[in-house]
Amino acid sequence: MEASGALCVNNKLRTGVGGGAGSPQPGKGREYNRNQRKDSEGCSESPDLEFVYADADKWAAELSELYSYTEGPEFQSNRKCFEDDLRLHVPDKKWTDLDVSQQRAHTMRLLDALEVTAREKRLKVARAILYVAQGTFGECTSETEVQTWQRHNVFLLLEAGAFNALVELLNMEVENSAACSNAVRKPAISLADSTDLRVLLNIMYLMVDTLREEGEADSEDWKTMRQTFRAELGMNPISDGI
Repeated sequence: MEASGALCVNNKLRTGVGGGAGSPQPGKGREYNRNQRKDSEGCSESPDLEFVYADADKWAAELSELYSYTEGPEFQSNRKCFEDDLRLHVPDKKWTDLDVSQQRAHTMRLLDALEVTAREKRLKVARAILYVAQGTFGECTSETEVQTWQRHNVFLLLEAGAFNALVELLNMEVENSAACSNAVRKPAISLADSTDLRVLLNIMYLMVDTLREEGEADSEDWKTMRQTFRAELGMNPISDGI
């Protein structure tokens, strides 16, 4: 009975009804309830979340969200493919030691090598190009330096016609019905099944997102190339060719 009586008292306190001794005056229960809610909200362990509504996040954040955790080891594979190829043509220098004309020449060599028919060789070349688009991070000492080289390299790739070449390769992969059929018949599709597509799409995404906004240090040539690229994407949607 004592428990029942205590429950009665608590109900009266919560609703503000009843006229017995110690009972709050009418309306005081609602105020008490509001004060309790404020106290409980103030003690919440969950911080308020702030959202920034925009078409896209900051450039570095957008790029970091491109990769899954399972793709971590592939960064070193990309680097190895690039460095092995560079040593064949320029054995005594790193990418960052080359002048712009030498970098252009090597970029063109990589794009020409994409035309090989052997899938494994083509994938190695594509990985080397992806490493270039990633900013040749193995030769950099800070995130800022990687971002600087990434922008420089993306403009080199754009100038060499890399984006159009990648679109053609993407069309080839999509039309490869044999590979699609094999993947469908598998009981479980692994990350390796999408390697070719992921490498190509990663390069294209890095180029598009890097060129999405104008950089403060962009030269007039870069500004013109960027505007031309944006106009071409608008006039010739990739979906038309796929």
